[in-house]
Amino acid sequence: GGGHLQGYRTGMKFYGEAYGQFGRYVNNLTGFGRIRQARSFALMGGVRYQLPGFQDARPWLDASYTEVSGDDNGDDSKNGNFISLESNDDTIIMESAYYGYDIDTNYRAAKVKAGMNFSEDWSAEGVLGFFELQDNSNGTASNNTSSDKLGEELDLTVHYRATDYLNLSFG
Repeated sequence: GGGHLQGYRTGMKFYGEAYGQFGRYVNNLTGFGRIRQARSFALMGGVRYQLPGFQDARPWLDASYTEVSGDDNGDDSKNGNFISLESNDDTIIMESAYYGYDIDTNYRAAKVKAGMNFSEDWSAEGVLGFFELQDNSNGTASNNTSSDKLGEELDLTVHYRATDYLNLSFG
């Protein structure tokens, strides 16, 4: 489930989503019999503030936190990875399915974003993200190192809305 709460005159918006998964993931897998989906979850929440007094520029600031479960033991018959439908593409390198790692399970991220419109057709935004593994399985999820850190990312993107059906982004 999810939702948001928006102030009428304050420009403040609180938002969040949370999901849980359980049940059978695979039946009749050779060597295992079946794999159960257990302890799988994803959650995301944040706050966005629309700065007042800038009229059409509509600058905004955003801070969010995301956590998506990982599997703590690949040798058992329980899958702890949250299985998603993708499309969490806030960042170009870590999350993008087109250009980056396309990470969508076993991670947590804290992000700070800002953006504004330059005109009706042009806008820009920046994202600073901090990423780490959600479950490192005593180092086995990260090439036997005990560090959970995946890295930091800074993205600057300019968007051009050429028509209602053609949008270009430069990042």
